[in-house]
Amino acid sequence: MKTITKILIVSIVVIILLNLYLMGNTYKILNELNTKENVTENEFENNIGVLGDIDDPYSLKGYTEIKVDVAPQTIILSANCSTMSLPLNDLQVYSIKNALQKKIEVRPTTHDTFKALIDNYNITLELVKITEMKDDVYLSDMIFRNGDKVLNLDAKPSDAIAIALRTGNKIYMKKSILEKSGKYSC
Repeated sequence: MKTITKILIVSIVVIILLNLYLMGNTYKILNELNTKENVTENEFENNIGVLGDIDDPYSLKGYTEIKVDVAPQTIILSANCSTMSLPLNDLQVYSIKNALQKKIEVRPTTHDTFKALIDNYNITLELVKITEMKDDVYLSDMIFRNGDKVLNLDAKPSDAIAIALRTGNKIYMKKSILEKSGKYSC
């Protein structure tokens, strides 16, 4: 019983921290919108113009859609006759495997809780991109939308994949990563 209580408390803390993070970013974006002069209608509608000088987070130029599968302590990512494996711990693989099988446990995982949170607040996960590899660590972005607000959230690829599979989103990877780290599989 104590373990369930601890898990519940940790989940609530994670949800509160995520809400604070989202509120802070929403405030920042709204503040930038309010102070930016000559905002075009298009920038206001899609909110990309307020994200600064970064690349368009919705752009898929240089990306390819990937398929996900699991093996013991590994996820397998494949596209265009190229396959790569990412080592993960058992809990990460378990969560991704459950998402692939659309299996729901008696108690929700952190990823299930996260999906329930974004569903409850009408937040849409629009895009998941594995963007780069730095020092043997893969990086990914999750693009969320709530009304006219957009959030580009840095995430571990395993978390981004687990959530994208639960929400039915496609997952994209930068082609250069797959070309560099993948193995020919056709």
